[in-house]
Amino acid sequence: MVPVNSVPPPPVPRPVRGRTGPATGRRRERRRGLTRRSALAAAAVGTVGVGLGVRFLADGGWTGPAGDALYAVLIYLLVAWCAARRSPWMVVGVALALCWIIEVFQLTGLPLLMAEAWWPVRLVFGTGFAWADLVAYAAGCAAAGVTDAVLIRRGVAGR
Repeated sequence: MVPVNSVPPPPVPRPVRGRTGPATGRRRERRRGLTRRSALAAAAVGTVGVGLGVRFLADGGWTGPAGDALYAVLIYLLVAWCAARRSPWMVVGVALALCWIIEVFQLTGLPLLMAEAWWPVRLVFGTGFAWADLVAYAAGCAAAGVTDAVLIRRGVAGR
């Protein structure tokens, strides 16, 4: 027997086709972030390969500035990997600041001492300060930032 004053239970909402709730957007965003990070990691590995090729296989006056620009691109990619959802212009600023800090660190002489103890340190910190390196770092970071912004705008690289 049903009481006369009872209220029927509210109807159970049925999910809309193709959507399972608010978590879908978060999962999609997480997947996009993983895809972006995977692409950034692959680009970083490729940049290291090209940079080592320029350093050890090529010869000429262009190899120094090209290596410095590729170093800046690598720093950009590493910062972008750590901050995958940040604006490319913020990443350019942080990457350029890191490059310049490392270049100014060479004025202390410590990178040279560390490189004498273990030669791969030379590839990470360099050994001597040069004003031209600062310009090459700016060019490399700018090129990486513009490329990243264009890829994000075209939807190739998620944010």
